[in-house]
Amino acid sequence: MSRGEKKVWVLAALVCLGISLILYQHLLPHLATTMVGFGNGDPNQAAWFLAHTAHAIATLSNPFVSHLINVPDGANMLANTSTIAVGALFAPVTLHFGPIVALNLVFILGIAATTWSYAFVARRWGLSLGAALFVGTLIGFAPVRLIHGQGQPFLIFALGTPWLLDAVWQLMEGKRSRWNGVVHAAAWTLWSALVSLERLFILAIPIAIYVVIRLRSTWRTPVFVERLRAVTLWAVVTVALLAYPLYEFRFGTQALSGPPHDWLMSYSTRLRDTINPGSWAWWQPVAEATYHPGFLSGAFGNASYIGLPLIASFFVAAWSQRRRREICCLTWVSVAAILLSFGPNISWTKGGASIPGPYALLQYLPGFSSAHPLNFQIISSIAMSLVIGFAMDDLWRRRSAYRWMVAFAGILLVAAYVPNQAFATSSVTPKGWFDSPEGRGVIPNRSVVLTYPYPQNIINTPMLDQAVAGMRYRLIGGQVTVPGPDGSGQSVQPREPRAVFNLFAHGYLSPELLSLYNVPVGPVLPRGPEMTRALLTFVSIHHVHTIVLEYSGWNPDMVVARLNDAFGPGQVRMRDNLIWWNVSRFRT
Repeated sequence: MSRGEKKVWVLAALVCLGISLILYQHLLPHLATTMVGFGNGDPNQAAWFLAHTAHAIATLSNPFVSHLINVPDGANMLANTSTIAVGALFAPVTLHFGPIVALNLVFILGIAATTWSYAFVARRWGLSLGAALFVGTLIGFAPVRLIHGQGQPFLIFALGTPWLLDAVWQLMEGKRSRWNGVVHAAAWTLWSALVSLERLFILAIPIAIYVVIRLRSTWRTPVFVERLRAVTLWAVVTVALLAYPLYEFRFGTQALSGPPHDWLMSYSTRLRDTINPGSWAWWQPVAEATYHPGFLSGAFGNASYIGLPLIASFFVAAWSQRRRREICCLTWVSVAAILLSFGPNISWTKGGASIPGPYALLQYLPGFSSAHPLNFQIISSIAMSLVIGFAMDDLWRRRSAYRWMVAFAGILLVAAYVPNQAFATSSVTPKGWFDSPEGRGVIPNRSVVLTYPYPQNIINTPMLDQAVAGMRYRLIGGQVTVPGPDGSGQSVQPREPRAVFNLFAHGYLSPELLSLYNVPVGPVLPRGPEMTRALLTFVSIHHVHTIVLEYSGWNPDMVVARLNDAFGPGQVRMRDNLIWWNVSRFRT
């Protein structure tokens, strides 16, 4: 690499970081008190994941299992998108500056580093410098990635993916010695697994397609035996490195063992929607998502009409480059990812007759029970962008008269990916009381806390409070995936007596609730002995030490009244809008 090209790559890194800072501009003035999104749901969960890993490192405990949440059962972190590797990388930031700062940096740096890595890897694969930067931009800022930019760090901080793909490519092309290639491929496989097993399983499909096609192309040649030995050795080393994590994932605490998520299997793709203009028209495999999901502060208007041009460009590029082996591999990968992204059911219109898609079979394979069909778009975006990049690069080099067309097409495709507004953010005020001297006196370390609202898995501000407090106490409920009665992946379910869940759900959200994320909500018991017995029983059987209520929601007075009936008047903390009850004396 020449000195001039090195300067270009440094400049490209700065540009990627600059674009990322623009996207997250609302975070910058208050990095420790502002979060992406709307202050609950996935961002809170993601901050909790970072805090969990940092806590595991600081206490030398098992990062693959947590008993700090969903007490007393705990949660299997490998069955969740817990970004353990990213959490370990940012652990110093989390421990010194808190999980909110760490999460914000994960998003800001993740977008920039991932985009730059895809461009750099594309350059290593033979693209010209300009084409490589074009491909990196197309992949890194694709709408399918940007819509995850406010809640899914395992899809945003994805710089391991291009380097894993590059390591496999070098291994299969003989660019490194056998052991050198095996070590690199195995190391990046381990990194990817510890970021998200779900994403690694998804990524395994295009890697397997490439390996099979590459081995087939070398059949009956001396190279075939060498490549087969390298792949076998890579598989052996990878299995050895992942033996314990995979054991914990499949057989450890709260491992998933049943059928796939019911809500995933109910998705239905309407093919007619894929050609309708809209915020997901770039490529829309999940038919129910015909609306903008609200991750951006404004409409994603300038990406609304990119779908058909990009797909048309891909097919033209694939046909024009069909004789090239790498294009053949990428085309098959694109087709497979597109078909899988359709989900389990495919129909032409809503309510019409449907046929099963290949995703329906994939869901029953080990490791895929939580794989969302939407995430296969990421694979298709990578493969399709590379195919277009190779074709445009070839046209630029061979036919100088058409360079203006190549430049115009490239600018058009890239420009449509730039969102017209920065990501939405919201201010958060974690309750410092939990880690204050008074809070430490009220809530001893390792004690069990029931917080309000409970145990609704999306309104998960208690998880953020626990994370900011350094994970020093244990929490009932939370937003994590755990096995249901049949072993299938479900969100944390309300514990018995159900009257406690009914009271908290109605008190916080609405008096008309019938169900909450597929969990039936019953009527609130009236004030009296039955409600008091339910609260006392809950506290006793779950070993609750403290109940902490944030005075907010639809009718917090209803909850306060029943808690006062059972445990006496609560202690009011006006500054933090908190009321707490020490209920350890009511445990048997």
